[in-house]
Amino acid sequence: MRRKRLPVLAVAGIVIIILLVVLIGSLIKKYTPSKDRADLNEYFALEAENDVGIIVQNEKIEAKAK
Repeated sequence: MRRKRLPVLAVAGIVIIILLVVLIGSLIKKYTPSKDRADLNEYFALEAENDVGIIVQNEKIEAKAK
């Protein structure tokens, strides 16, 4: 009886390890920063090409400069 359980437990353990590796890999890929750049015109809500976004004391303000 014990000989029959050992291969089943070994296969189940290997399957669990593979699932954990896949899950951890997908989490790492999801939360790793990408090289894509944000559109700053959209971020600052700039309407004209000569508008400039303003940041005061590390906070974005709604006013715009020219």
